[in-house]
Amino acid sequence: MTRRDASQFLYLFLLLSAMGLELSSCSNKPVPNLAVSQTQSLHPFPTTPSPTLETSEMKARRIAEEFIVRNGYTDLPPDKNHLSYETVEMADSLDQLLQWRHDTLEPKPYGLCYNGRMGTKGGWTFVFRSKGQATEKNLPLGRAVTMNSKFEDLLVEHKDFPLPNADKRFD
Repeated sequence: MTRRDASQFLYLFLLLSAMGLELSSCSNKPVPNLAVSQTQSLHPFPTTPSPTLETSEMKARRIAEEFIVRNGYTDLPPDKNHLSYETVEMADSLDQLLQWRHDTLEPKPYGLCYNGRMGTKGGWTFVFRSKGQATEKNLPLGRAVTMNSKFEDLLVEHKDFPLPNADKRFD
């Protein structure tokens, strides 16, 4: 195999991997779009893989992780200037709200569902494990962060989410 053949093979392999082409048992899995950053070269045979390549799923996951940190659900400090509110919250003050949220979710998602909010078309739902012993009928629970297919309209759903209902689980 020549060096050019090896480069072409590597490029094709990386492209297919980045597009998320894999065997899956989820019948409702969307075909992810390949997102190319503006700084990445569009040369057909790059000599080194670009670390800036991000699939739609990777982007949605990153945004969901940033969202729960920014909104005070982890043990990290929240961004009080950019908070989002759940549909049902009864706190008397911002400080009380942030106290209730603080360190209730793990910072990395447990899994995902290949859809957004109920009643919407497309989008993403990332499930974060609740800290502590949150269970219902012996099922571990978490909270869901939903967003539309444009990675907008993020929301932490107010209902607990049974973790086994995730379409895909992360290690």
